[in-house]
Formats: sequence, structure tokens, C-alpha cells
Amino acid sequence: MDLETTLLILAVLGTILFLVALVMSYKSWRWHTMLLVGLVFVAGAVATWLSVETLKVHQSWRGILFLDDLGDPADPKLSIQFGGPTGLIEKTEKLREENYELEFGKETERGEIIAPGIVQLQSQLASILVDRGRLWNDAQPLSLSAEDVLVVEVPQTETYRIEKNIPLYIFGEKTPLEGGKYLGMFRVEEVIGNATDEEGDATPGGKVQVTLRPGWPISEEERNRLSTSVANKDLWRLYDKTPVDRHQVFSGLKSSDMKIEEDEFNRLDMEARLRKILPPQSVQEYIDDYQPAQDQHPPERIEELVEFIEDYPDDDTDPHFSEGQQLWLPRVGAEGVVEIRDSVTGGTIEVEAIPSISELLEQEVIERLDEEGSPRYSRKLRDYAYLFSDLYRERQRQTYEINEKLVEMKTVARVIGEKQEIVDRFTKEKGRLTNDAEQFHRDHKIIQALTDSMDAQRKAVDTALRKVRQETISLGEKLNTKQLKAVREIDRRSPDPGPPAGAG
Repeated sequence: MDLETTLLILAVLGTILFLVALVMSYKSWRWHTMLLVGLVFVAGAVATWLSVETLKVHQSWRGILFLDDLGDPADPKLSIQFGGPTGLIEKTEKLREENYELEFGKETERGEIIAPGIVQLQSQLASILVDRGRLWNDAQPLSLSAEDVLVVEVPQTETYRIEKNIPLYIFGEKTPLEGGKYLGMFRVEEVIGNATDEEGDATPGGKVQVTLRPGWPISEEERNRLSTSVANKDLWRLYDKTPVDRHQVFSGLKSSDMKIEEDEFNRLDMEARLRKILPPQSVQEYIDDYQPAQDQHPPERIEELVEFIEDYPDDDTDPHFSEGQQLWLPRVGAEGVVEIRDSVTGGTIEVEAIPSISELLEQEVIERLDEEGSPRYSRKLRDYAYLFSDLYRERQRQTYEINEKLVEMKTVARVIGEKQEIVDRFTKEKGRLTNDAEQFHRDHKIIQALTDSMDAQRKAVDTALRKVRQETISLGEKLNTKQLKAVREIDRRSPDPGPPAGAG
């Protein structure tokens, strides 16, 4: 028998007893006494009924608030009435914890945030907005002059407005896969239509006409790209700062970003996705980023997860790192200003320099954490503002060098022309001298032939003279021999007469 049935029986018995007592006492009591007794009974009955209802209300609230928390079985009626198990206190506490996690993030026992909350996301969003700078969407190019002056129509925003002399970096609204490109850096020369309210804030909703002049001399290719975009009436985005490179910038890549079907996107791994949107020489760098370190990675780009076991540095200055703080530190340390990523807050800490991990271990300042993925490779982030300005400077320097070389080429061409004239004159002189030389060779041949003939005749004369001389000598010898022979013959026939008479 439940409590409600028991109370109902007691109420019926009490009513019967009251009526019996009232009937038995009507002869001795006056009517006003009986009336007061009846009113007291009715008041008691009402009070009893209210007490019962109060107890029922308390029982219902107890079932709603505590029944599940105390481990008692839930009231089926309450479960049906409230659409499920009751225990609102436990539900409220769980909801409070969930709201706290949603606002401040989910933490481990060591204080490491494993799921960022609204506060962390707002901090990250503020950091991204600061890095990104001011942005104007849906800018409509109107014209491009022969002097490379652009006229652009920009919707005016409530947060900030375009002012003169600020630099603007122009990008196409389309993604790179859709043909969107970087169009160059320009400087605001004139702004028409900047409407403001009484407090000086920008009034949104209007259109502002902005005249832009190139911050650097643009090339023919850039001019053609701008002309094509203006002719196609493409929408632009204007930034007052260049985009900032971030680690895992493609970690949230979606199929809509690549303009492909969801099924095809899911079949592609990260490397295949990156190869569709990045130059081939950069793919491996992005794939390895924040992945376990390998032998081919440079030592200065390797980080390890450590925990500080004391404040560092512990001198009079404010410590950069506190006890229990977990960070990814460069293995070999670094000089100059270093940005260290905080694994708890997700932000970065700038320090002047950081020793190597081995030195910090020797000083007993840190200890390594055996976590999956440590040590890891951290690619060097690109400073696009510096890269763009350096590219423009390098191109301008090369332009100057090209112009200098063109001047030198013109000078050399003029010198070559002058030398060519001299060469032509000498060529003509050479032809004349060649003809003279040929004539001289012909004359030389004739003279040589004559000389050879005279030498042959001289040789013949010499030979004849030698022969005549030999014959003359031979004849002289013969004549001398005959004369001697004649003298001897004369001497033989005529004896010697002796000395003449009287000689003596």
C-alpha cells in the first residue's frame, strides 16, 4: 500500500469520527460551538491537504534534483515528464564544467590545454588578425592607366578606412586553384568618398574610390596580369600587410578549398593534396613540418619537447620560462631574437637567445618529455614582406645592370662600327695590296725565270770558259813541250861554239 492510499484512508476515518462526534455532541453544544469545531476541522483538513501536497512537491523536486545523484532509481513519471533521467544538480555541474571548458579550454592535470576554448580561440584570432593586418574585400578595379596608376572602388567598412600614403598588397579574390594571383604592392595616392560620422568613425555601406600607384616599378608580365584582371572585372582583396606564414597552414585544408569532390578529397593523402596546390620543390618541406625529425633535416631546424623544472633565467629579471612550463625548444639553441611556441597557451614567447638543450640539461633547468613526435622538424617560416621587397630590389638592381649593359653594348657596338670601318678600309687596302702582291709574285716568277735562265747561261759560259781554259792550258803545255823539244833539237844540231874570241 502506497503513501497516498494510506493518507486517503486516514482522512476518510478522521472525517467519519468527526461526524460521529459531532452528532453525539449536538445536544450539549451550542450551534456556534459546533460551527467553530466544523471550521477547525475543515481548516485542519485543508492544512493536512496542503502538507501532503507540499511533501509531494518536495518529493518531486528531490527526485528531479537528487534522485539520480544518490544512485536511486529514477522515477518513471519524472523521466517521462522531463524527457530523460533527472538529477539536475549533476547535470548543472556537468553543464558548468562543459561551459568552463568551452570558455577556457580543456586542460590536462599538468595544465596543458588539449582542446582550446573561446579564450584561446579569441587570442589566436586576435593574433591572426594582428598578423594579417587590415583587409578590404570585394575591391572592384576600374581602370589602369599607361603610367600604371590604378583606380579601385572599395566598400567602406565600419572598423577602419583607407588613408593616403599607406601601402596596399593586392590579391585576387579567387583561390590559386581558381587562377587567383598576387598582383603587386601599391601605395595610396588619393582617396575619394571617405564618409565619417560626427565622432570621426567611418560610415559603412558607401563606396570609396582609391587611386593607387605602384610601390615598385612593375614588369611587363605584372602589367599584363593587371590589365587582364581589370578587363575581366575580377574582385580583389587589399591588405596593408603581406600574409604571414604559419606552421601547419594547410592542416585544415578542405575539399571546397581545392574545388574537388569530397570522395576524391578523402582518397588523397596530405602529400597528394599539397602537390596539387604547391610548387614541387616546396611540397616536402610542408609535409615534414612538425613531423618526427629525420637524418636529412638540418640540426638547427629540430625541436624537442621539454619541461622546465625551475624558473629560467633565475636572475633579478622576470623569467621568460616558469617551473612546470612545457615548450618546444631548438635542439642546438639559437642566437638573436627567437620565437618559442608555448604548448599550453598556443602563443609564442620572444627571447633574446636560448642555449642548446644539452646545456640546459647540464644546468638541470629542464628535462626531456618522452612524447610521441619529439624531436620534430620545424621548417623555417617565410617572411613574405621581406621576400617581396627583396625580390623587387633584386629585380630593380638587375634592371639597372641590364640598362648599364645596354649602354655598354651600344658603346661597344659603336666602337665595333668604327673598327669595322677601319677593317673595311684595311680590307680594301688588303685587296689592293693582295693584287700588288699577286703582280709582284708574277713579276717575281718572270724575273726568277730570267734569273734562272741567266744563271743557266752563266753556268754554261763558265763551263765553256773552264773548258777553253783547260784546252788553252793543255795547248800551252803542248806548245811549251814542243818548243823545249825544238830547242833541244836545235842545240843538238848546232854544237856549242864556246866562248867568243877576245873574251876573257
